[in-house]
Amino acid sequence: MDRKTVLFADDQLDIVEDVINRLKGSYNVQTAICGNDAVERINRGGLDLIILDGSMPPGPGGASIAKQVREQYPNMPVILQSGEHKKYQDLERIGVKVMSKFDWVE
Repeated sequence: MDRKTVLFADDQLDIVEDVINRLKGSYNVQTAICGNDAVERINRGGLDLIILDGSMPPGPGGASIAKQVREQYPNMPVILQSGEHKKYQDLERIGVKVMSKFDWVE
């Protein structure tokens, strides 16, 4: 069975390392540490799931990237996770799952 490829984008390296360790046995994990890296990686294609942090300077934040992904790849699953997740709840109207990063990254 082919493993799915997940892009995890977050500017906090300790969180990125933790997520890689949690997912690497079951998924191909690719990472981005800023908004610009995330956009570049998304444009290369080959992803099955995108998980974005709400804010990833430099470059666009997760909300902006999520909207762009939804327009270009309407069937791509996108999760936006943030410590300030409530300010991004409007993204759920366009099919982006919004959650607190503290609910799953401990």
